[in-house]
Amino acid sequence: MNLFVQVSSRIVLSKKIKSLLCSSLMIIFVIGCAETTSNLSMRLDKWKGKSTSELVKFWGQPKAVSEHSNATHYDFDYTERKTKDILLPTTSDGATVLKLHPVMIGIKHKECRVTFYSTVVGEISHVEWHGPDHSCSLYINSQPEAPA
Repeated sequence: MNLFVQVSSRIVLSKKIKSLLCSSLMIIFVIGCAETTSNLSMRLDKWKGKSTSELVKFWGQPKAVSEHSNATHYDFDYTERKTKDILLPTTSDGATVLKLHPVMIGIKHKECRVTFYSTVVGEISHVEWHGPDHSCSLYINSQPEAPA
């Protein structure tokens, strides 16, 4: 009987430890995601007050530019598609050989859009980003920071 009480108390203790561990990991995950979101926004906010010519110089040409009466929007998109190399017959100089060709499988894998809003005089006034935190984190952190 004494052995049964020891075993059952260990099982209860083990369940409590598992529950506490799971709760702790969930809290760490949520805090980690919030910190990433905050860091990305702070990194992009450093572009406020900079010129759009500096933006294009450092980030390259935007995917789209739309002009409005009081602002211009510069859209930068990142899309990573999943591909797989497949051997396909290729004819070159009259000979057919097998060559690896990348073939897209599935749909968009990762994506992120960053929009810079500029004033009429070409100064960045606002920045927004949309997409999964992880994809945007990879994209935004791969881009140059705003010059000092």
